[in-house]
Amino acid sequence: MNVRRHRGMTLVEILVAMALFSIFTLTLTQLLMGGMRTYKRGQAISSLRSDLKLAMETVANDVRVANSIGGLVGGTKSLGFNLTTYRQDLTNASQTETTATTISYSLSADEGVLIRTVGTTSTLVARDLLVNSVAGSSESYFLLSNDESDENNPNMEVEIRLSALRYVGTDEQRLSMVTHAMASATYAATYSNKRVDMIPVKQIGDLCRPLRRPLVR
Repeated sequence: MNVRRHRGMTLVEILVAMALFSIFTLTLTQLLMGGMRTYKRGQAISSLRSDLKLAMETVANDVRVANSIGGLVGGTKSLGFNLTTYRQDLTNASQTETTATTISYSLSADEGVLIRTVGTTSTLVARDLLVNSVAGSSESYFLLSNDESDENNPNMEVEIRLSALRYVGTDEQRLSMVTHAMASATYAATYSNKRVDMIPVKQIGDLCRPLRRPLVR
């Protein structure tokens, strides 16, 4: 009578199986972690893009209806400006008087934020901005181009550029956007009701790259 002997796995076979299983598990883990990092980076860029676009459209819409713009010098980058809008006072019997609304925008280099102020009320428009206290070297700024050669139809174009940086873990997510808002406005406080247009927001950078130097705020 023949008795068949069943032999178990040797130690070498067990070690080889464990090594193969470990390699498979490690590879799968790295793929999952890489996918999560990519997803989080995409979410961060999407959030930055939405926040910057909303902020720029807020500023541009105010510029479009402005009747006078101050605090900006043509061809010189600025970290802030103010604008005034004059509207007819419909409560007045003659409807000839106007009500002035002054709005101020300012970029803070210390906190990296854009603030909109109407009267005594200030609102945070954008955060995590790259702002240098020296406007000429700042990645976020306002720039005015004006043509007042025609006194009856003065044209102003305000370039609005905002650059922001957010972190996802140790990864830096950086985005820059720019738009140009055009207005029939002057430096004088005069009422006008001219038609104005706005050039749509254009994305000029969607970068995931390290800064050359640490960000100091």
